[in-house]
Amino acid sequence: MKGGASMEDYATLFRFEWNKFIPLESIQGFPHDFRISLFKIGFTHGYQDDVSGHFLVRKTVGGKQVLRHIGAGDWIQVHPRIRLKVRGDLSERSVVLPL
Repeated sequence: MKGGASMEDYATLFRFEWNKFIPLESIQGFPHDFRISLFKIGFTHGYQDDVSGHFLVRKTVGGKQVLRHIGAGDWIQVHPRIRLKVRGDLSERSVVLPL
């Protein structure tokens, strides 16, 4: 996280951003095969960023939320005060957040 986001920042993120996530089957333009592969590894919800066109999908594992960014770039701007550094290859990057 850039700037060391606090738990209050996470609470703000989830309060205001959580409703952006919709069931994967409701996301327009999401390839069916890719949606099925995401379901198989537990991802159920996501949204498409209006500015970049990238997708952010989520699942819950062991009391933690796993967000996966699908698109190029090193950062996900998930909230005005929170940018998450992501790791992985250029097409799929994941970050784990507390619930």
